[in-house]
Amino acid sequence: MLEWTGERFLPNINPLITGPEIYFEHLHRYAFALSFVKGQDVLDLASGEGYGSFILSKEANRVVGIEIDSNVVKHAKKTYNQCNLDYKQGDIRHIPIGGQKLFDVIICFEALEHVEEQEQLLSEIKRLLKDEGLLIISTPNKKIHGDEENFVNPFHKKELEFIEFQQLLKQFFPNIIFYGQKISSGSYIYDLTPTKKSVVLDYYLKKEDESYTFTDENTPPRIFLAVASEKGLEDILTTRSFCIDTSDSILEQKKNEIYTTFTYCYINTGGGFSEDCVISKIINAKPCETPFNIHFDLRPFPKVKSLRWNPIKGHIQSIIINNIKIEIKNGEFKNIDPVLLESNANRILYNEFSFNSTDPWILIPVEEPINGITISGNWSFKDLREIVIQQEQQIINLSKELTDLKQSNRWGILMNLHNKFVNRILPSSTRRRVIFNLSKSGYKCMKDNGIRITWEIFLQWFFTTGLKGINYNRIINNYYIPDQKIGEWKKLPNVTIIIVTYNSGEIIKDALNSILQSHYPQHLLETIIIDNNSTDNIKKIIDDFNQQNISGVNIKLIQNNENYGFGNGVNIGAHSASIDSEFLLLMNPDSRLFEDTIHHLVSSALSSQSYGFRMWECRQLPYEHPKYYNPVTLETTWSSAACCLIDRKAFEAIKGFDENIFLYLEDVDLSWRLRMAGYRLRYVPSARVLHNSYNEPGKTKIIMFKYSILYNFYLRYKFGSLRDIIQMYRLFLFLFFLPPKDISNVRKIILIQYFKHFLLIPSSIVFRNKNKLKLNSFKPLFNSFNFELHRPGAFIKYCNEQNDITILPKVTIIVRTIGRKNYLNESLLCIRNQTYPNIEVIVIEDGPATVQDLLDSNFKDLQIKYIPLGANRGRSYAGNVGMQHSTGKYLRFLDEDDLLFAHSVETAVYFMLKNFGKFRLVYDLAFEVPTEIISDVPFQYIEHDYTVLYDENFDREKLLDHNYIPIQCALFDRSLKDMCGGFDECLDYLEDWDLWIRYSMKTDFLKIPLVTSLYRVPSDPIIGENRIKRFIGYNNKVRNKYLKLNPNNSCEE
Repeated sequence: MLEWTGERFLPNINPLITGPEIYFEHLHRYAFALSFVKGQDVLDLASGEGYGSFILSKEANRVVGIEIDSNVVKHAKKTYNQCNLDYKQGDIRHIPIGGQKLFDVIICFEALEHVEEQEQLLSEIKRLLKDEGLLIISTPNKKIHGDEENFVNPFHKKELEFIEFQQLLKQFFPNIIFYGQKISSGSYIYDLTPTKKSVVLDYYLKKEDESYTFTDENTPPRIFLAVASEKGLEDILTTRSFCIDTSDSILEQKKNEIYTTFTYCYINTGGGFSEDCVISKIINAKPCETPFNIHFDLRPFPKVKSLRWNPIKGHIQSIIINNIKIEIKNGEFKNIDPVLLESNANRILYNEFSFNSTDPWILIPVEEPINGITISGNWSFKDLREIVIQQEQQIINLSKELTDLKQSNRWGILMNLHNKFVNRILPSSTRRRVIFNLSKSGYKCMKDNGIRITWEIFLQWFFTTGLKGINYNRIINNYYIPDQKIGEWKKLPNVTIIIVTYNSGEIIKDALNSILQSHYPQHLLETIIIDNNSTDNIKKIIDDFNQQNISGVNIKLIQNNENYGFGNGVNIGAHSASIDSEFLLLMNPDSRLFEDTIHHLVSSALSSQSYGFRMWECRQLPYEHPKYYNPVTLETTWSSAACCLIDRKAFEAIKGFDENIFLYLEDVDLSWRLRMAGYRLRYVPSARVLHNSYNEPGKTKIIMFKYSILYNFYLRYKFGSLRDIIQMYRLFLFLFFLPPKDISNVRKIILIQYFKHFLLIPSSIVFRNKNKLKLNSFKPLFNSFNFELHRPGAFIKYCNEQNDITILPKVTIIVRTIGRKNYLNESLLCIRNQTYPNIEVIVIEDGPATVQDLLDSNFKDLQIKYIPLGANRGRSYAGNVGMQHSTGKYLRFLDEDDLLFAHSVETAVYFMLKNFGKFRLVYDLAFEVPTEIISDVPFQYIEHDYTVLYDENFDREKLLDHNYIPIQCALFDRSLKDMCGGFDECLDYLEDWDLWIRYSMKTDFLKIPLVTSLYRVPSDPIIGENRIKRFIGYNNKVRNKYLKLNPNNSCEE
């Protein structure tokens, strides 16, 4: 392959290197010449790489290319092998072809400026050109290429202005037509159905200030082009030639130039980081996820203590580091684990960082002298232009609103009253003014609620002001984690089960029996029981159990001399585990495994370890833990230690549980330290465990209450901000003045825990100092007395132990899509995560078939019925088609942009069967999630909030007034569809409301007060406002339809 010198055009060089302009100019000239060479003998002077001669040979009778470089001639002959094409090595001033008047057309593109003896070149052309032959010649405009650009091309010997070019040619040819060539932006209107000769109309625009105006002047060309001959040129049409780039390469190149910036590597050679020891590399910071591979040569720095990589100043969004490889001085290579990196970013995964800082950095540990470092992965950048445009628009909108407000009559009257009366008597920022505002609010509350309630509200406001308004914003970048079944793994890991007991002898037998009944190979299990100085003769209980189950599970009992608490007990058990044990399974003594629980936990662990997961939590029954988890990836923010699987190496890496925590919240602390170390946590809803933690639903446990107060202080001091710590003191005062009424001596308990927390502050300060950098990016969420986001429905009891697909009724989930593959992919992934085993999936595409490839490649296991409608027929029509093709006993709709939590279908069927015959439709609750799309590839978005907008008991009159059942929340018996039909196809919106009204005439509905799904709405207020306007119109349609309806009327009415 020929080397790119910057002058000779090579068609095989990436346009990103040369710039697409050179492609356009060279290829366009040869395309222009092509119309003159059909059936002719052609000489191509300075033919270069040979591509132009090859183009001409497609129409010409014979083409000869002349090139001075012998290596280039060899390349051309090898690359372009045509029977009518030949290349010769020679100087164009002395063309190596004997004879005279041999060629009909001679081409000389971009060669004239390379020779000083230009008259001699034209004499040689004249010698070989037939009398009626044509010379097609080009040369750059000196004013554009040289003078105006202030650039001297070392390959050019003599550039010409137009008058010089004109005079030179007229010395040899009497008849000449001159053309100009340049690259230009603009608009191109062309005839799609030509029926006659086209006419070219030229219009010129000129940018002045911020707008464009028409002008009569055109700018000078970059290239002069001429057709010259001895004969007259009347037959040659003076024409305009356009070469259109359908891929818009120049626009793309300019975009690339906008995003061109630098990445820096700072080297600490012993005196810290400075601008004197830095290496920079040019990068392209497009606002989308792109791969990168950057190498920094560190050989000029003999001593390297540490490295600080600044990926890009200002607008990096996120970065995923796949590999860091260092070259050691002895020539060996070594990989650095991304977990060891420190950064001022938010750590999303062990190798993924999200940046908010304008000066992002990542510290890379170096332990030995190195020659270089290579960093590879994927990164994405914020689009600064869009940010600026959005902010400017916000400023304009706010300024307009403020102007309109100030110009209103109401504003004038209020301001006059305010300035003359209130401001004089009650100046702002004074105590009198604050008391005045509080008095107004208090009077209104007292008037509405009475004195006692007002007093409680006042205390709650006083002690908890600032606790609300929690920012739930989170960036979502979901992906598929392929869970393999346990039988697909060739080798299964050893698992150590750890149970910490304290006077738990009567209940631990059930836990041990459940381990014996597990389908997981017993020889791979060991059970360690840590007893915290119980008084119930636990040793005899365990010995008796071992004798009764000699061939069963291996149980090891460790008895402590005192009660060390749960976390310390687990640490003792983990330290005593067999050396070949890879995972630790923590169990409470009052829990009971199902036969397949360990199977599902281990399967999930082996499948997701490569994605950074190190802790896997079971689903507790009969009361599922209400914390939020991602319904697509099943990732969660903290895991309950009541029954969970932990990677032993990760557990040991963070030194196990914090032994300062005696009981409760130790699992929150452990989870957060795992996340802070770069690991991830996963919820495994298919791994079920019966956990009898409550005798009465919702009853406050005294021991849980007191330790939750103490360790809530501790966790806030360890992980929280100053605001989080201050909020806890407010919560303490709130509890003290308004304590729970079902605990005796509650204020005494609260005060004792309050004074105890001061003893834990030194330990938390030590922790913060050791993890200062990590805590800069790790920001857990304190939500009043809870942690992170919770789903309402903590004490909704359900437990379906039946898992036989032949017994459980089939449920059909109907997914309506308009071809948005990213959304559809997520909705189908959440269906795959469902714990209910007997599900039929029907995908109805309201339009042409565009998602077949997605279904075939990713979801063959779901056995989907895919029905494309071919054209857009509307939501109602698509829903009816889905119901017609369904075969399930129960039906449920899931639009492509909605998601179900894993237990959603199972819960609905459980309540339907439990109340069989009473209800034929059950509905649950859902989060409304305002969503902002960041990018489509990769599919990334921000979820701004999680609100339960509808939480209403079934009431027909209310249902006639408004819809409080989002479509994905309802599971209904197909008999309702048979009796009352499907959607009203006249409705494009609120078709579900209309359907529920008709179905409510045949059955009562049962509400399940549990969040099992979420639906997304646009966070953009403009889009939201337009959406509401559409809904209002259809709201009136539905209301008018049932305005005179009596609840006793039949569906037909």
